[in-house]
Amino acid sequence: MASASGQEQPAPPAPSMVLPVPADGKLKNRVVDVDLGGRSVLELSDADFAAEVAHKIWKHGIICVKRQDLEPAQMKQLAQRVGEPLLLPAAFSFENRDPDNLEIVRIGNIKTDGKIVSGVRAAEYWHHDGNFWGQPGCQIVNLLHAKVIPPVGGNTGFMDSSLALHELFDGEFKARLERSTTLVSCRWISDFKNAKPEDMLPDVTLPCTPTHPKTGMECLYVPFTPEGLFDQETKEHWMANDDLWNKIVEAGYTYEHKYEAGDILLWDNLQVMHRSLGGYGDHPRLLYRAQARYSRSPSKL
Repeated sequence: MASASGQEQPAPPAPSMVLPVPADGKLKNRVVDVDLGGRSVLELSDADFAAEVAHKIWKHGIICVKRQDLEPAQMKQLAQRVGEPLLLPAAFSFENRDPDNLEIVRIGNIKTDGKIVSGVRAAEYWHHDGNFWGQPGCQIVNLLHAKVIPPVGGNTGFMDSSLALHELFDGEFKARLERSTTLVSCRWISDFKNAKPEDMLPDVTLPCTPTHPKTGMECLYVPFTPEGLFDQETKEHWMANDDLWNKIVEAGYTYEHKYEAGDILLWDNLQVMHRSLGGYGDHPRLLYRAQARYSRSPSKL
């Protein structure tokens, strides 16, 4: 595409995915904002952190701590307050980790030297991070801190699958979910296509309705598998993941986060699913991501 001056201009970005509005016009999610009145989240005492951050993650599935400004080393400290920070292989980290804090992944299209990588599109599908570790390894909180926000697109979509389990489904359908499993394989995860053989993990079978270790609540955990959900009683694959996800999305159990400067999103991968909604093209976008495994975190949180 050429401008009036004749210079080549970048093509406009592909449109963002639009989450549908349910028939009743009401979105159903539990997300809450946490405003600390100008304080850094790292300044909170252990008791205040448990009350203002950790307990709200377990209760709401997704929270957004507003007006923060953390550097990568501080993001690692924040992850340590939630649980055990995870260090992923480079190929599982979009080849864009912070060089001094390898637990921190730079999400978006800005490399450490400031260069913009053209055509970045990643994680534009529903997923739970860490599902390939199985239980309890997949009990993970994601932390995503907005640093550079594009003028269009770049939002993150969420599906509150666990809320849907308790409000949308009942009877035999819910009973069948409760006796079903999914088979997860790194071979089916597109973001891992460049992983080294030694970094690939064995396939794992996961229950679709695990019990949350912090709340005792039954969750709906349905990561992608091309085989669909497997009923352990009837010994058959009975529903495709896409079909189940569509039921939940069309009923409005979703949330689209539109980033503001300083946002830190924290969400519980056992309770909710997420995806990039894309749409920012080659506009600069940068978020710092950390992940913490809370199955090994102190019980007081």
